[in-house]
Parts: sequence; C-alpha cells; structure tokens
Amino acid sequence: MFTCEQAGVSPGIICRSNGLTGGAVSFAATSYSRRIMFTISQPNLLSQSFYAANPIACVAVEALIAAG
Repeated sequence: MFTCEQAGVSPGIICRSNGLTGGAVSFAATSYSRRIMFTISQPNLLSQSFYAANPIACVAVEALIAAG
C-alpha cells in the first residue's frame, strides 16, 4: 500500500490525507511506530488536533471502507 513497504523502509510516522475521501471532505490520519507512540503518549507530550473527529468526514471514510 505504501512505497516505504516496497523500499523496505520502516518510517516512524506516516501521514495520509485527501486520498482517504477522494478529496470530497477534509480528512487526515497519522500512523506512528510503537517507539514513537510510546514516546508521545508520555504525560505532557500528547497533543490533540483542534479539528478532530469531523462527523461528515468520518462517515465519508466509513462509506469508502465499506465499499472497498
């Protein structure tokens, strides 16, 4: 699915966006390696987005996954 898999590279962070909804609505997802997730989940290091869990975007992604 990702070029890094074909290249044999293991990134710490992968950011994805508009491809998840075909650009219909704004939606993004970030995946972290276990090492990075452990580091940022420590107290006072985890930050949240101000634009999280948009219901319209979540429904669009759910429909895309269901159609998949």
